[in-house]
Amino acid sequence: MAEPEQPFASSEETMAAFARHLSAGKVELYRSLGLELVMGRREGIRFWDAYSGRSWINCHCNGGVFNLGHRHPRVVAALRAALDELDVGNHHLI
Repeated sequence: MAEPEQPFASSEETMAAFARHLSAGKVELYRSLGLELVMGRREGIRFWDAYSGRSWINCHCNGGVFNLGHRHPRVVAALRAALDELDVGNHHLI
C-alpha cells in the first residue's frame, strides 16, 4: 500500500500546525520523549511514520487495535458494503 499524500511537506511543518491548532503541550511532551513522529499508514498491528517510513508495533489500546488491528480486511469490507446502502442519516429522526 502506498503512503498517502500528506497535507504538509515535512514532519516539522505537521508538528508546528498541530501545536498551533490543537496542542502545543502535546508536541512539546512528545519531543521531550523522543517521539517526533507523525502517524501515517496503518495496517494490522503496525503503523508507519508519515515522513520517514519507519514502522512500529502499535501497543496503544484504543480503537480496537488490540482486538482487530488497523484496517482489518473484514471490517473494511463491511464498511464499504454499508456505504453502498447507508448514509449518515439524520440524528433527529428514527
